[in-house]
Amino acid sequence: MKKPMKILVIVNEYPPMAGGGGKFTEAFVKEFARSKEVSEVCVITAETGKKIPTPKEKKIKIIPLRAAFRRNPRKSNSINRILTPFVFMFQAVKAGRRELKRKRYDLLWSVFSVPSGVAGSVLSRESGIPHAVTTIGTDVYEPTKWYSPHRNLIYGWIVRQVLKRAHLITAISEDIRKKVIRYFNPDRPVITAHIGFTPFPFKKVRREKLGLEKNAYYLIYVNRIVPRKGHKYLLEALSRIKDENIKLIVVGEGPEKEKLRELAKELHVEKRVVWTGYVSEEKKWQHLTASDLYVSSSLHEGFGINILEAMHAGLPVVSTNKGGQTDFLEEGKNALLVAPKSPEELCSAILKLRKDNKLAKEMAKQNKEKAKALTTHACANNYLRLFKRIALNGQKGKQERPPRRTGLRERLI
Repeated sequence: MKKPMKILVIVNEYPPMAGGGGKFTEAFVKEFARSKEVSEVCVITAETGKKIPTPKEKKIKIIPLRAAFRRNPRKSNSINRILTPFVFMFQAVKAGRRELKRKRYDLLWSVFSVPSGVAGSVLSRESGIPHAVTTIGTDVYEPTKWYSPHRNLIYGWIVRQVLKRAHLITAISEDIRKKVIRYFNPDRPVITAHIGFTPFPFKKVRREKLGLEKNAYYLIYVNRIVPRKGHKYLLEALSRIKDENIKLIVVGEGPEKEKLRELAKELHVEKRVVWTGYVSEEKKWQHLTASDLYVSSSLHEGFGINILEAMHAGLPVVSTNKGGQTDFLEEGKNALLVAPKSPEELCSAILKLRKDNKLAKEMAKQNKEKAKALTTHACANNYLRLFKRIALNGQKGKQERPPRRTGLRERLI
């Protein structure tokens, strides 16, 4: 393309209240705005709690949509999780139509196949603008939920329709790419395109400043406290470790937190667990660099940004072996991998690295080096190359022409 692209992004979550999908989208949007290949990025998203701050970058525009149900990180239920995305689909279509009347965009990018991809699919067919869909993980596979698209007929059908009409399908890891093909079998290729992490400048502090013990051996786990992240298996693994000098830092918030606190008491490890709650980016990195070993007990990760951050912080890693993290973790080389839901294997791997300091140091060294290739900057540029290709095809008229305008339900049939 000779002219810089205008990109319209649809994503149902965005910082300050967001999971990994929203956080990586924000990081990518900022990278796009720095590129000469892009003249404008407009983001249509849900405001699910704290107000989204106005971007400093002139190229970025945010259209916040008031969420149907405000998110409380400590509380969550299935009805909330189903109704909120459903309402967002209609809100995003309405907001997108208004924006497209005001300005012509070169590309629609939906982050999550549902609900964002539904709105993107409708807007693409109405406007003729190419549509790129990025599958994240829970939008195609959530092993702990009955309504996961891979097992729910209605959600599964919606995802198939969105992918069928997309001009570009990307998956954030090889694991997600395989799951998209296995469960939804789209007509066009699914491209693995990693999302990376953003290094954060911070001041390193002594453990005492963080309220940590100077001579303890600290495990750390940074993640939302929800069933899929498998915190209970990590607590059970900790209870099997008799060395009381080995302690655990849990960084994050979520609806399972109080239940897990009770479990820690039942397992008699409550004095060995530090619950930080939600912390700033700086505090998160300070806790990472103050720790000795990163442990992920997640049942499944779409990619594993938090693991990459731990690698960049110079930590050896113990992780479950299911998910996108296996794209950059190799058993015995830069991590020890274990089966999900296995406190026994977690315990064994933790003790192995606790005892083998030479192996732990070698893994930490490899992790710092490996993380350099998976920064947000490098990954965002890869996405831009993919976007340019389909946007150029759209300008040449190679995309499908949009049919007459119809309702949302008819658009997906």
